Amino acid sequence: MLSDADYDIEHLIEIIDGIVDGAKQRTKLQLSVEDELDKVAPVMRQEAEWYVQHACERLREVEARVLWRAALARTGEHTIWFATTNYDRSLEIGSRFNDISIDDGFEQFNGREVAPWRGVRHDRPLQLLKMHGSTDWYQGSDGRTFKLRHPMPLYGNLAVVDDGSEWPKMTSALVLPTREKRVTHPPYPELVTSFRNAAAAAECAIFVGTSLRDPDILDVCTRCASRIPTYFVSKDGAPTGSAANPKLKVVVQKAARFIASTLPEFLAKSASDSLGEMTASANVEDGSVLDWLVAIQDETRTPKEICSAIERLSDSSVAVDAAALRPLLEHEDHTVRRYAVALVDKSLDRAEVMELAEERARIEPEGLLAEELTMLKTLIGDREKPPRAT
Repeated sequence: MLSDADYDIEHLIEIIDGIVDGAKQRTKLQLSVEDELDKVAPVMRQEAEWYVQHACERLREVEARVLWRAALARTGEHTIWFATTNYDRSLEIGSRFNDISIDDGFEQFNGREVAPWRGVRHDRPLQLLKMHGSTDWYQGSDGRTFKLRHPMPLYGNLAVVDDGSEWPKMTSALVLPTREKRVTHPPYPELVTSFRNAAAAAECAIFVGTSLRDPDILDVCTRCASRIPTYFVSKDGAPTGSAANPKLKVVVQKAARFIASTLPEFLAKSASDSLGEMTASANVEDGSVLDWLVAIQDETRTPKEICSAIERLSDSSVAVDAAALRPLLEHEDHTVRRYAVALVDKSLDRAEVMELAEERARIEPEGLLAEELTMLKTLIGDREKPPRAT
């Protein structure tokens, strides 16, 4: 079923839940439950629950760090609310590795394995709202919500029990498809309210990689589009069906490209209406921008592999920050250094990396880097030269 483009894991869980619930109802009515599918469906549901959590935890730390570094470094004086229905910890991992503080509503661990839910703070510049929970969230038998330092996937009736501890027995707190009744349990009502309040006070809204299937997300998106610049980012273009909205400003990009490259540039410009202009001329990449960004920062890659990734990033007009470009311009392989010049013009920190490139060119014994840099400056000069009067 998952090989069908019209289905995904959410649809699969919905179908399995329907089978399980149907069998339960027939049992209550004292009707026979003899279908083989009815018997295996509960096991299938547990497998699906495990798969969701396992897949979300497969994100490598280097990918999270590279994906979010440039955007988080440019949050500056902005007040930003990140709201997501994803279960993975990409943003949390990325912020930790880049030493950026994002409040997620939980107390600090302070050396403990468990952190209790504290509540949403409204006085923090960066706030994370995980509308459907997270792979490290757990529901206590006492009704409280907790976060574990070392999370583990729980499914079915499995629970975490810490003998001799002050913490209660805990089960997964994820809101999986068709389990929306859980959103009535803490802390989800508070998260939804905070999300709506933050959106109502926002000056700009960006919806990235969402199908707008969640009714709360769709409603907030519609309200935002009616009063402030509201962008919808998707590789597939504008939303369709009940989510279609002519007031949305559509950005056709993959989520990774947008987060790693376009969003940082947007935050640096601090103009809520500039995003459309920035993406209008962006090339549509046919590969994985995140893979290429990881490759150019991987010390184990060969010069050939690094140069190939640089070339793909350049061809796709991906903006790269100084943290990624500096090691390339100082790389021990002269071919890598020359290729890196191609990323200078589109860099998020062009002035800084241009200065570094010039410094490297002056001490480059072969003089090849200086040639590349001279050609680049000529291209930049020609492009930025004011048009002649006619």
